[in-house]
Amino acid sequence: MKTVLPGVLAIAALCGAYFFFSAGQKKSSELASFRAVIGEGDQVREENDGLKKIKAQVDEIARLKKDNEDVTKLRGEVQQLREDKQGLANQIQTAQETIDAAQSKAVAIAAASRPVQPKPVLEPASREEINAMKQVGLGLIMSANDHGGALPTGLAGWTDYLKGSTIDAKVLEQFVFFDMKEKLQEIKEPASTILARGRFTDANSRRTYVFADGHVEVRKDEE
Repeated sequence: MKTVLPGVLAIAALCGAYFFFSAGQKKSSELASFRAVIGEGDQVREENDGLKKIKAQVDEIARLKKDNEDVTKLRGEVQQLREDKQGLANQIQTAQETIDAAQSKAVAIAAASRPVQPKPVLEPASREEINAMKQVGLGLIMSANDHGGALPTGLAGWTDYLKGSTIDAKVLEQFVFFDMKEKLQEIKEPASTILARGRFTDANSRRTYVFADGHVEVRKDEE
């Protein structure tokens, strides 16, 4: 009996050792499996993070591509606007040149159609013109007295009254004669009724006027 017990104990010890070894091996295997799973999870997590970064990069590239397309489109629109602006500027310049040419032509036509004014023989408002106007006034009044008070309306019919004076045809062209409907004796205010005036003004815009009472004045232009 004594010899059997040590053997049983030895076998039991061996069985216990094997049990613990097997359990240890199983635990080690499970631990290795867990570690493999954890490692695979870490790898998946890293891959997922990498994919997220790649997706963010793709999104950024797409955004930059769209921005570049927008900028390119804006550049095209700006270029078109510049071309349109230049075209409008050319049209405005052409229109202005046409207007300037038309105005120049109109001025030339007006100048060509405007009657040529004779140059003054006597200086306007000068002593010589005043004396000539006095002789004109006297001649008009003398003609009216000889024609029942009717005043002449131009040069015809009364210039004979200027014979012996220094007035010639060129001097008479320097004066404008008014058409008087009233007879000389019917004029109520002869001292303020103008019969004729000088055609030209002096540097101070003054003209020489002759009145129905025969007097002559130099005054500001009343035309």
